[in-house]
Amino acid sequence: MDIVERLTLEAAQADTMLACEHRQRYEFAAGLLAGRRVLDLCCGSGYGTAILAGSAESVVGVDHDLATIETAQATVAAGSDAPNVHFEAADALAYLATPLAERFDAIVCFEGLEHLSDLPSTLARLREHGERGIRLLLSVPNDKLSNVENPFHLTTFGYDEAIAAFAGFPGVRMVPQFLAEGALIVPPQPSGDERARRIDVQLRFEDRDEPEYANHFIFCVGFAAEELDGLHHGRLQLSAAPIFNRWSEDLKRGASALRRENARLARGRLGKGGSAAASALNAINVREAHVAELEERCRLAEDALAELGSSRAEPTTAGGEAVPAHDAPPDVERVVEAVAPAPLRPGPDGNPNGWEQRHRRAAEVLIPWIERTTPLAGRTVLEYGCGNGAVSCAFAARAERLIGLDIDPAAVEAGQAHAKALGLGNVDLSAHPLDAVLDAAAAHRGSVDVFLLYAVLEHLTVSERLTLLRLAREVVKPDGAIVVCETPNRLIYLDHHTAQLPFFHLLPDELALELHGASARSDFTGAIEQAAATGGRAAALDAIARWGRGVSFHEFEAVFGARLDQHVIASSYDPELFGERPIHPEEIVLARYLSRVRPDLAPAWSRYWLDVILSPRPLGRRPPFIWPWTARTTDADGVGWTEWENLRFVRPQARLTVELPQPTRRLLLGSVTLDGGWASLYVRPHGDRAAQRADHRAGPGVHAFTSLEFAVPASRFTVQASAACYVVLIGYEA
Repeated sequence: MDIVERLTLEAAQADTMLACEHRQRYEFAAGLLAGRRVLDLCCGSGYGTAILAGSAESVVGVDHDLATIETAQATVAAGSDAPNVHFEAADALAYLATPLAERFDAIVCFEGLEHLSDLPSTLARLREHGERGIRLLLSVPNDKLSNVENPFHLTTFGYDEAIAAFAGFPGVRMVPQFLAEGALIVPPQPSGDERARRIDVQLRFEDRDEPEYANHFIFCVGFAAEELDGLHHGRLQLSAAPIFNRWSEDLKRGASALRRENARLARGRLGKGGSAAASALNAINVREAHVAELEERCRLAEDALAELGSSRAEPTTAGGEAVPAHDAPPDVERVVEAVAPAPLRPGPDGNPNGWEQRHRRAAEVLIPWIERTTPLAGRTVLEYGCGNGAVSCAFAARAERLIGLDIDPAAVEAGQAHAKALGLGNVDLSAHPLDAVLDAAAAHRGSVDVFLLYAVLEHLTVSERLTLLRLAREVVKPDGAIVVCETPNRLIYLDHHTAQLPFFHLLPDELALELHGASARSDFTGAIEQAAATGGRAAALDAIARWGRGVSFHEFEAVFGARLDQHVIASSYDPELFGERPIHPEEIVLARYLSRVRPDLAPAWSRYWLDVILSPRPLGRRPPFIWPWTARTTDADGVGWTEWENLRFVRPQARLTVELPQPTRRLLLGSVTLDGGWASLYVRPHGDRAAQRADHRAGPGVHAFTSLEFAVPASRFTVQASAACYVVLIGYEA
């Protein structure tokens, strides 16, 4: 299929369906933007800019291609019909980073976003302009409807992808654009008779009024519903030129000429007319039967090879050790051994939450992850809720100064003793009454580089959490960071932290108090009952909160605003954390749901424990994160879901197609074999013969992870297994 990406001025005026639907989008926009100052982003040849200029006060067309802009300036802008048009050559994302509100009332970008390499940043900039009151008219094609691969499109949109991309825009409405078919009867009219211009149109939607099947999606931001409905309610644009008739008649003549040529060749080569086609069809049938026979022989051979697999020569891993042989893709570009991150070994006392173990977890796991984005050397860290100093001492070993605040004098005294024993002279731990601890933190305003909230938010009431987070934004320096670690996520169904009951996180405090007795933790239930006996219901409710209640992105959104994604520095789908933060199936389920309803959120908010680093002010450009793929198995062979919400590759050569929402250079695979046997995963970008091989060689039931790097970004990959195994995570960097 021929793909046209830049419609020339001449092509835009032609009587073709392609030109018709392109012009209609701009005519739709022109009706909404009369008298306004308009930016036509990704304007191409400027045919649409000229349409907008017919009603707008002024229009500036912007495109990155200098030659195209020069042509548009010399043709569209130079014409007397468009004195209010100007063109500029510029990168779309860079142009959007400028203060456009001073120059424009509206931004139009039709069929341009899918071409941009950094779509998330572009959408973020557009959303910011929409929030500041600039009207937006943005369209993307429904590529998944036609299923045609367009090499010029860096992002492939379908209905779900388009809705997700624009979900965070303020007051957005989607207007679908369909290509329509029909019949047109125009009786002959006297020359100049106005009735010849009037056409009655009857729309027949029946059961086809489904936006998922639109050819294009137009997203309108900043427009009232009555503006859209009143201007264009099912408008149909028709081209009355007999293009279809001319095309069909040409096709008939071509078919007739082909039949005549077929008869001539048959007489010359076979001795009788009309038999060439029949002969060719017979030859095709013979070949198809032969192919079917060969396929059956191949299948039998594969079964035989599978039975003899244990006796075949064994290949080796990247480390030189033998692995069981298997049928591999023809080309392997790179072999990587999967790494099995292990949790910390228990300390001498065996207590996973004892001082030593908490100190080691912070020093050996969390701090290396934090320092990848937020170096601690030469920095001042304030830990709110320092307790006995286990985490404080770990951070003090890396930072210039550690300030610790807590409400428990005995715990603080123990922490001071630990710091002294470790020879840490840069640790300043102090205890303060509950009503004074916030003031103690506020006293350090302007001198704090990192505000640390380590396993503390869950022990505060909701109002206390919001107050503390707002204070953290004020106390930390503008270029500093707010680090949240080891906080249970209330959106995960199991409350592992406190009651160890399913859904307990989600219950209101009053209902949690009524049902706390179902917990198997005698220390938890006993503490609640003791509080009720000594202080009544109010004391029991306070005890419920102090023992720990789940936290979610909602508290942070209330403090940082609706654009929470602009504040996230680091997310926690990271192999460096997987030893202590293993992937749980419910995390992937939650990530799949959030990708549909809140695609703007960073991936950290779907994890079992919230480990996230935030900037007090919006970031100009966020760092790349690992995002969990939502694991759709619509294109798979021998791959299915288990009751644990994992992907199971049920046999050798099972295959899964991974289709990502955007291209990536890096994939992260997590796998497990229940019997401890070897398994290899072959990952091949779509359209490439060469695959990368990830060898899993961990023990039975152990998760192993592989990071694969690709020279060219891709959004579609094929994952193939050498043996039965489970895949717990397919992550991609974006």
